[in-house]
Amino acid sequence: MPRGIRLEDDVAALTSATLTDSSGGTASATLAAISGTYVQAEVRNSVASLVAQVNALRVDLAVLRASYNDNG
Repeated sequence: MPRGIRLEDDVAALTSATLTDSSGGTASATLAAISGTYVQAEVRNSVASLVAQVNALRVDLAVLRASYNDNG
């Protein structure tokens, strides 16, 4: 982190938003290969998995920020 930037300022400046998963797919921790022929379920599942992981990362950042602010 560059000198002069505090962690709480850096995290507070993030602009991500919680994603709403309307893909209809099933999320998992693995992105399956998408076959050469279009299979809608493969694409939906991949999108659902990416949404779930992005939202989990946002929660992780919020937890880290709260922990830092409580202990910092």
